[in-house]
Amino acid sequence: QYRSIIFYENEEDKILAQNFIEEQQKILSKKIVTKISRLQTYYKAENYHQHYFTNNPNQGYCQAVIAPKLQKIQSD
Repeated sequence: QYRSIIFYENEEDKILAQNFIEEQQKILSKKIVTKISRLQTYYKAENYHQHYFTNNPNQGYCQAVIAPKLQKIQSD
């Protein structure tokens, strides 16, 4: 299973991410479990991984997991 994470490069970005999550938590009923971690080494994934949902909307994982989450976010 995939986890959500926000990577930051400096303290300003870390604070922005923390503040954003705190604000979103006020309007959501479930606890936000997104981690916030300092960026160490980052390697961009291959092109076929980029914009995966947009390019593969009929793929099983996209239909079963991503699409319902996007619908929920857009309806809130």
